[in-house]
Amino acid sequence: MNIPNFKTENDRREYFTLFNRQLDVYALLFEATVKRLFGHEYPAVSISGQSLETVDSITRSLLYDVEREFCEGNPEYKSENEDIFMTRRNIQDLVKQVMEDLNSDSGSNPA
Repeated sequence: MNIPNFKTENDRREYFTLFNRQLDVYALLFEATVKRLFGHEYPAVSISGQSLETVDSITRSLLYDVEREFCEGNPEYKSENEDIFMTRRNIQDLVKQVMEDLNSDSGSNPA
């Protein structure tokens, strides 16, 4: 998704207010994940780039799981995009089904 071409200054301010609020939440959760995984006294500057990527992945996964679980327990927060929530198992099953379909399709060669 791209940053939109704002029609008004108010739209631009609203967009960046939302961005900054989400950034604050993400930073707080990322920091909590780092502290939980490495300990409160572990110096963040000594965490490798690869480890930071792993922490980012864990944080995003946790956010996804929490949002999905929260929306399931609180239906008033569900949106029309509720089908966007997919577990790893759902994705694996879909990929497996696509691969089976491709392998059983003798009429064409996908490569």
